[in-house]
Amino acid sequence: MKIYVSLVLLFCSFFAGAQSIYPYEEISLKSASDYKSAEPLALNAANYLLTTPFKEKDSDRERAFSFLLRWTAGDKDYHFEITGRILDVMDEKELMSLVIPAMVKFCLENKALGSSPSIIEKNAIQIVLNYCDNPANNFTLKKKLRRKLEN
Repeated sequence: MKIYVSLVLLFCSFFAGAQSIYPYEEISLKSASDYKSAEPLALNAANYLLTTPFKEKDSDRERAFSFLLRWTAGDKDYHFEITGRILDVMDEKELMSLVIPAMVKFCLENKALGSSPSIIEKNAIQIVLNYCDNPANNFTLKKKLRRKLEN
């Protein structure tokens, strides 16, 4: 009986560890209506990236981020512009994997403000700084980058 229970637990733990998030790569983004209907999924992906600890090599995070890049590139309702302080840190891939989701999160949760690039930038940066300030998120923001974002 102990062996049976052990095998069941081993089997369950194997598949529990193999679970992944929503299959974002399967979402079709061809028409304006596709982008509109994908808004809840974009917010879900942004929230996932901003509420889970950072890992450099994480296929779930990579899929969610790739989807957000596709969605922001084609969405016409919001202004995802890389300007100002965000432009100064654009070469930092890990940091941008937080900035883009923060922009999406802010826009989708504050739709009336989603057309003002300066307001989006300011609030997205605050979301990123809050994420980085939480030690549980495993993301250490370099002092130089923090200064760029805060100024």
